[in-house]
Amino acid sequence: MNKLEKFQEKLHASRLLLVKSVKQCLIHIPTKTTNKSESAVEEYLEAVSELLAYNEFVNDYNVVYNLTKDIKKYQKSNKEIDSTRYDYLLKSLELINKPYTELEQKELQEQHLEVNHFVKFLKRMSYPHVLSPSYKCTT
Repeated sequence: MNKLEKFQEKLHASRLLLVKSVKQCLIHIPTKTTNKSESAVEEYLEAVSELLAYNEFVNDYNVVYNLTKDIKKYQKSNKEIDSTRYDYLLKSLELINKPYTELEQKELQEQHLEVNHFVKFLKRMSYPHVLSPSYKCTT
């Protein structure tokens, strides 16, 4: 494992640790909401609002914990809080995740084009047997 791979592994571990640490901080707020305390939900929504400033972190957090699902859960259980606030948070999460989703889709499309190009190449080079499902590589 070279230095870059070690660094990337440590960076990934650090990001995951940060996500878990924030989750531990946020987890105390829902324990207050078991009695449906409006102020506890307000506190949670305020914390989430502050997190929105960190797009990359929010994306990491959403990979591990579904923030949208949590917000919708609070929205159902606490109807006293203005729905505009919930809508703002949900729309913000959608917009933050959109560029990454689009990037992933673009990468998948590019990979699909590369595979199609390779298949056409094999057909042109008279290797159709390689494309057969029963073909077994013997290298």
